[in-house]
Amino acid sequence: MNKDLAKIIIIVLFVGVCGVLSLYYFYGYLLIFLDSIGKEIPVIEFLVSRFYLVGLGFFCFSIVMVGTYEKILKKTLYTRLHYTLLCFFMVSFVLGLIIPTIARYSVEHVLSKKGYAQCLDEYPYTLGRIPVYYYSKDQSLCESGKFDE
Repeated sequence: MNKDLAKIIIIVLFVGVCGVLSLYYFYGYLLIFLDSIGKEIPVIEFLVSRFYLVGLGFFCFSIVMVGTYEKILKKTLYTRLHYTLLCFFMVSFVLGLIIPTIARYSVEHVLSKKGYAQCLDEYPYTLGRIPVYYYSKDQSLCESGKFDE
């Protein structure tokens, strides 16, 4: 096996594993988040960063598909499949930027209908200062800052 081909296969596998892990962590968070809404716990924490994982997962999968098609299989370019893969690549990148914003406003709308109000914005992450939003039905919990209950 060619050393360059082995490197490409390792990179494609690594990016594929990153895509699987991104979607796995998003799915786990989504189940916990929906369960907390269903149980109407006193304070609901909404992590916008977890919704970026959806776009990252699909973006990684599109890199795997394009990389496999072009570098490993060495298929000719400019076919309909190649064009479709490149479109999926660009759409996954755009979705990675749009999904967190859509989720943010959808969650705010759903929780406000259930009687929750936003407590405050905090920025615990230093990378990109991605906000964490807390929602509560009890304003005294918001004022006390006890969000771990």
